[in-house]
Amino acid sequence: MAWPGTVPALNVTDRYTESPGDASYHTETDAGPGKERPRPDKPNTRLTFSQLYNTTQVDDLLTYYFTTLNNGSATFVENHPRTGVSSTFKFAGPPTFQHVGQQKYTAAFVLELLP
Repeated sequence: MAWPGTVPALNVTDRYTESPGDASYHTETDAGPGKERPRPDKPNTRLTFSQLYNTTQVDDLLTYYFTTLNNGSATFVENHPRTGVSSTFKFAGPPTFQHVGQQKYTAAFVLELLP
């Protein structure tokens, strides 16, 4: 599946953040410093977005999330906003919206970049 054409593309804005996943396992010990060892799998990177949408784009994003992606459980393919490379993503949770005036909303959501 692809990102819907009726919703603004994933863009790097002043509210965009990218957090690489922790690549180590951390274990507490009875005494002294804890132990760390590398993970055998690649952890998911989380991308956080906050973008301005109009009412129609909010409705389209909600339809995409709940219907097309089956309540956000399915993955989709889109260009990575920073690198431009085609990548597979999954929503980390439902998007949230804050009204900012005259049919404009700030849409906030977190995506996981899958390996």
